[in-house]
Amino acid sequence: MKKIDLHLHSYYSDGSSSLEEILSQIEREKVSVFSITDHNFISPEIENFQKTIQEAEMGFLQGVEISCMDKTSRQSIHMLGYSKSFNIEKINNDLKTVLVGYNERAKKIVEKLNQEFGFDLNFEKIKSSIKSPFVSRNLLAEILIEKVDKSLTMKDALKKVFINEDDSWMIDAEEAIDIIKRSGGKAILAHPGNLINKLNFDNLVINLKDRGLDGVETYYRKHDLETVEFLKNKCKELNLVITGGSDWHGHKYSDFSPGILIEENTYNQFINLFKA
Repeated sequence: MKKIDLHLHSYYSDGSSSLEEILSQIEREKVSVFSITDHNFISPEIENFQKTIQEAEMGFLQGVEISCMDKTSRQSIHMLGYSKSFNIEKINNDLKTVLVGYNERAKKIVEKLNQEFGFDLNFEKIKSSIKSPFVSRNLLAEILIEKVDKSLTMKDALKKVFINEDDSWMIDAEEAIDIIKRSGGKAILAHPGNLINKLNFDNLVINLKDRGLDGVETYYRKHDLETVEFLKNKCKELNLVITGGSDWHGHKYSDFSPGILIEENTYNQFINLFKA
């Protein structure tokens, strides 16, 4: 077995940790290969960070997690992208409209919190205080807990910072794959366990494979054994690689540690994508 984690978030999206803090945690957990997959953005600092990792002789892939939608079912899905060396400027430019959409959503949530709780929150002030290019629901939930009830759980706070919204700004899943491919990456369907009973999963994966999907995040913290076996069989049937990740957002937001165990041969099939 090999311990990896190809799904981690830093404070450049909705995580709580710096790149250096993530590296320390990865070393502590003895994770051999990892990727930081921030939402819809890759920090330019990743390139210098990658040099530090290479000097430490650790395995690392640049990563991104793109928010998108299946155009047929109107179901929200996420697409992970990996590369040894993304065209970071290009991929960030391609995802600017997605970040704009998330910030517009955050503005509406801030307005809702101000009205509901009598706050005097200022979106621009919040945004200027963070490293991320967008204001996440995690951050707004954290603010709510701090200002209203420190005993409130993150799960309950997230429910209070949710709004029904127009999803017209969400890009299509096929476009997300194209963005990853154009920037020199491989495309992986993220945490699909929550999709299996919500849409025609077979059609979704077949259509995405036709567009360039390379694999499926099969080993995931919330997937039970039945889901893992289903996804493993689906990957074998469609000749897709299997990956694994914890979706760790830092100890402030996640009550578990990074690291997912996968079979050595499964890992090798995935990493061979990057040896050409």
